[in-house]
Amino acid sequence: MIDNDTNQTAEPSKSELKRTAHAQQALGEQLARLATRHLKTLELPEALLEAIDEFQRLPKSHLARRRQLQLIGKLMRDVNQTAIERQLQALEAPAPSRQEFTPAEIWTEYVIEADASVIESLLHLAPTLDRQKLRQLQRNASKANEKTERSKIRRQLHTYISKYL
Repeated sequence: MIDNDTNQTAEPSKSELKRTAHAQQALGEQLARLATRHLKTLELPEALLEAIDEFQRLPKSHLARRRQLQLIGKLMRDVNQTAIERQLQALEAPAPSRQEFTPAEIWTEYVIEADASVIESLLHLAPTLDRQKLRQLQRNASKANEKTERSKIRRQLHTYISKYL
């Protein structure tokens, strides 16, 4: 008579254990391909760091590297894999790029925010600009109350400056 007790948790199958081992080994290989400076930022056990360092020093011999990857996979059993995967994703994520401003955008902001001396400096840089038009746009920007009106004047000024710079 076979007793099927539903209260017991089933042990993972052999195939499931193999899939887990291969996933651990793949994560270990991903770690082994990282630069040393990135490895130091991760919170890894010392034994795993030494195994990865040894992997990186091995020649490109297929068998030796494969055996070392198996050892790394074995050491990965004792590590929180989800935490490491999150840290790897953070390392691989592109850094937020710094927004680069064109000279016309920079001068537009200077003209709007500063006094008439900025207009003189801009005229030395681009003498074909019309002083009167620049001053008029600067006055209109300073008098503008609403955000939409101010942004409209900013666009006009930017368009005008970018034609000549």
